Parts: sequence; structure tokens; C-alpha cells
Amino acid sequence: MWGAIALALPIFPTWAQDKPAATLESVHAPEEKLNLLFYTRMIRSADGQFRLDQSLVSNFKLNPWLRLELGLRHGERSGKFMAYDGYKVELQTKSFFKIVRFVARMSDKISDYPTPSYAESNYLLIAEGKHPVSHAFTVLGALGTVWSTHRDNTTDGLPDMKGAGDPYLTYKVGLRYRLDKGFLEATTGSYDVFNPYALDSPFVQLAFDHEISHRWTFYSYFRHQYDWHTGAALNEFLCLGARLHFFKE
Repeated sequence: MWGAIALALPIFPTWAQDKPAATLESVHAPEEKLNLLFYTRMIRSADGQFRLDQSLVSNFKLNPWLRLELGLRHGERSGKFMAYDGYKVELQTKSFFKIVRFVARMSDKISDYPTPSYAESNYLLIAEGKHPVSHAFTVLGALGTVWSTHRDNTTDGLPDMKGAGDPYLTYKVGLRYRLDKGFLEATTGSYDVFNPYALDSPFVQLAFDHEISHRWTFYSYFRHQYDWHTGAALNEFLCLGARLHFFKE
């Protein structure tokens, strides 16, 4: 059923992915000062359990070199409305030579259900690159480092580096196909908008982005997260949302 939904997504004016940065590229596009992304994810685990979360992500220009991205997330599970919450703070550099940019992120997840409760902080440093291979196709790639801390029996949401383990790699590889008013994108990797995944539980994702108007873009994705190989499913995600753009007058 989920596979059929994923293949059907491009029919609808939606997309996703994880990246909440600006979507449509044009040398004639007006300068974007701020965008706000709202999206809902429906998640089904391998044991048939469902959960739902909502995210709000803002991305705005600080200066010609840097953008700031702030995010909030609220999650619900069956029988528990306040199951988990999260937030992130992220700095993004400009794209140097229109090829590579650098990202520094701190994200925190606070889970209160199921027990025991826990809090987890993640710190990421990532280089994200893109390279057009034709008028329609662009290759995407990213490589970075993650430091994580995990604290049991607490719902303290303050960032914490105490007890951080050894850093580990994170990555993303994808191919984007440009459409008249958006794009299709297939990616695989171990991080996205909020919290990173372990290298042994990455994901594959199909995303679709469509510009509805000068101000609005629909956003959606289907994601399959797995354990070591794609046949060992962990979670399946269906994401639907919209991005509101504000441009410099």
C-alpha cells in the first residue's frame, strides 16, 4: 500500500524532503528573505504501530554569507498526545561557486512515551554539494560528522554535550530532476531536516516539490527507513506540507 502511495505522489502538488531550504532555482528569481515550512508526517513502524508528528521550520537570511534555520516538532503516538517533541538550530553558509555549502546544526529530541523517557542531543557539521549534469538533472551529495548524547529518565530539553560518544559519519546522495514548477528527487542517506539516523539504519526517499504560486510551494515525500538492507524495514514515512515564501521588495 505504501509503495503505491509513493508512486502516486508526483500526481499531486506536493513534496518533501527533509530539505526545507528554498526550492526553485532561477537566475531571475527575486531574493528570498524568509521561508516558513509547515508539514505533517504519518509514520508506520515495522511492527504496525503508527505515530504522527508536525513540524514548523523557518529559514531566513542573516547576511550575504549566512542563513539561519530554526525548527520545532511535536509528536503523537497512540494513546499519548504529548509523546515527543524536538527543536533545532542550524546555520547554513552561502553556496560557494554554486556548488557547495556548509551546515552546522544542533538538534534535540525529548521523548516521554513509551517509557523510559529520554532526551537526545545531536550536533552535526556537514558539507552539501550539487552538480548539474544536464539541463534537467542535478547530482546531490553530502558528507558530515555527528556527535550525539543520550540521557535516560529525563525530559530536560536543554542541549548537553556530557557523555557524547565518538563522532560518526553521516551522508546523503541523490538525483534531482527539474520540472517546470518544481522537481522530483530520489535520495538515500542518514540525515534529513531534524535528527540524524545511525549509519546502519539509513533511508531511501522519493520527494516531489511543486510551486503553486509566487508565495506557496507544496511539499511531500515518501521515505523508507531500513536496517542494513532495504528489505529489513524499520519505518515508513508519508510527509505532506507547504512552504510560504517571503521575498525582498
